[in-house]
Amino acid sequence: MKKTLNLNIGGFAFFVEEDAASALETYLNSVRIRYASDPSADEICSDIEERIGELLLEKCGPSRIVTNQIVDYAKSVMGEFGSIDTEPDGGDVKAPSARKKRIFRDTDNKFLGGVFSGLAAYFDLDVVIFRIIYTVLCLSMMFADKDWSEALFGVLLLSYVVAWCCIPAARTVEQKCKMNGKPINVGDFARTSSSPVRESCQSPALHLIGRAVLILIGITMVVLGTGAIAAFGAMDFLPWIWSDIFEMPGVADTILAGNLALALFVPVLLLAAWNIYSGILLIFDLNSPKWRPGLILIVLFVLSLPVCGFFLVRAAGGLMAF
Repeated sequence: MKKTLNLNIGGFAFFVEEDAASALETYLNSVRIRYASDPSADEICSDIEERIGELLLEKCGPSRIVTNQIVDYAKSVMGEFGSIDTEPDGGDVKAPSARKKRIFRDTDNKFLGGVFSGLAAYFDLDVVIFRIIYTVLCLSMMFADKDWSEALFGVLLLSYVVAWCCIPAARTVEQKCKMNGKPINVGDFARTSSSPVRESCQSPALHLIGRAVLILIGITMVVLGTGAIAAFGAMDFLPWIWSDIFEMPGVADTILAGNLALALFVPVLLLAAWNIYSGILLIFDLNSPKWRPGLILIVLFVLSLPVCGFFLVRAAGGLMAF
């Protein structure tokens, strides 16, 4: 029976056979030597060790017994240092084969949720192309004089929100490599390329156009948000206008009943706040905080819709009396 050692690798506890522990220690030492001069060496080595722990756990299962063969498997996935870039004698090494791509949100190159950056990485296109197409569609629907244009504009906005909520973010090195169809190896963990993204095909002209488009979107969102709040504040005058022009004060009183007015105000305020917040991020090219206030506002907005619908149905019942 082989002697085993109790080791903690990347936050996971394992029973590692002695020869496997020696091979693993040699490998991790080579990692530390490789990145010794990097300012973020500790963080890089910690990320690599955590990924190795995940691979070992995936292979050994509940037993947590790590053999030399399992260590060899983890090393083959991560890549040997001698097989990265070039051999010691300068000879070229065959690059690892590409992986099948998966769609993730690219949070390292985002302006809002990273949806278009993720799609650009998946289809290997410039993200500016997606942003320009989306902006042109939204603006054309906003100003089109068609019965269906407003509905389609709402669908476009909602589709982005749904994609933001449904498409997972590429946070780990493995996810970022899958997003770009890259093989995963230790070279991808370097802090200079710790977010392994595809080489950008973005030209300076496209970048300038993209920034202009984003600033235009941001200004539009801020105007819409502030306009919605101002318009709702003006609803205090609606009963007077309605009774003076249409001589139907009862209808206005029913529509603006206390509970219904509050139920309408909450989703309008949430959506307006999201527009203002997101618009400011776009205009000034800011990154959202880690606690994601924009996503919180959208979730609260969606949750407020059923309550608003309930009071609207009640108000509709009240209107039947007129």
